[in-house]
Amino acid sequence: MDILLNEIKKLAKNGYEEAIISNELKSKDTFLNILLKAEIALNNTNKIKDFEKPNTKNPDRTYEKIEDNIKKDMYLVAYCFSYYEHTSLYPQYTQDKAFNIAAEKLGIKKNTLKNTRDWFDGHNDNDRSGWWQAPLPDDMQQFKNMYENKNKTDVVLEARKILGIEG
Repeated sequence: MDILLNEIKKLAKNGYEEAIISNELKSKDTFLNILLKAEIALNNTNKIKDFEKPNTKNPDRTYEKIEDNIKKDMYLVAYCFSYYEHTSLYPQYTQDKAFNIAAEKLGIKKNTLKNTRDWFDGHNDNDRSGWWQAPLPDDMQQFKNMYENKNKTDVVLEARKILGIEG
């Protein structure tokens, strides 16, 4: 069941990304809903597995806890990507390339950065709907509260400094 759900999730993610590129809003929302429902189904099947087999972990998946100082930096970059677009930090690159570079500089996975941006997307005014179905996690909400009233130039400069971007 997990394999099928992961395949559905992968297809939905690819469709979602294609819909964003082609600016098909209805398709984007449809793929996002499929992606979220697949994730919920995966979580539910994992809860059932955990209940049936306590103290077992998926040996193929590594869960690395992100250190708090890196998490703060990741939140700031994701916040800039969400509120001011990737071009605020990397105007010369495509969105995908910007995510790759920023994730590498932060020492995190690209998808972790994208998912963090998606959380912020659901709670701000832009063209992406992100994870609007759920409230921001507490630490992200606290971060948002600290930065939402700051000047865009100051926020972007702080993120550029973290990423080592000149100028």
